[in-house]
Amino acid sequence: YGCGSGILGISAIKLGANHVTGVDIDPQAIQASNENAKKNKVEDSIHFIHCDEENARKYDVIVANILAKPLIGLSSYFSKKLKDDGLICVSGILAPQTDEIRRAYESVANFSVCHQEGDWVMLAGIKSCI
Repeated sequence: YGCGSGILGISAIKLGANHVTGVDIDPQAIQASNENAKKNKVEDSIHFIHCDEENARKYDVIVANILAKPLIGLSSYFSKKLKDDGLICVSGILAPQTDEIRRAYESVANFSVCHQEGDWVMLAGIKSCI
């Protein structure tokens, strides 16, 4: 979610994912992502869409590299889109925002810090099927 240039989706395909759906609010990001998918010869396995085009599909993995405020607003949406026992990984978070993100996602996943570089944090967790 937040496909930017498509690099995360392209990398996922190159690392063995069968299919990737990249979602963004910016039409230019979608266009750039599609162009990069073609350049990397993965266009048959990856689909970039505008967030308004989203479908009823549920996902095994959700990766979002966007700022804390939009991440908080998307917590219930991601909860609906993530399969039980699915992995969610969020980044674009400043270290002081970690607890706020954890609280926003407590019904989705029990996050732990999986990487920190300077003040930037990446959180990951598995969706509970309870």
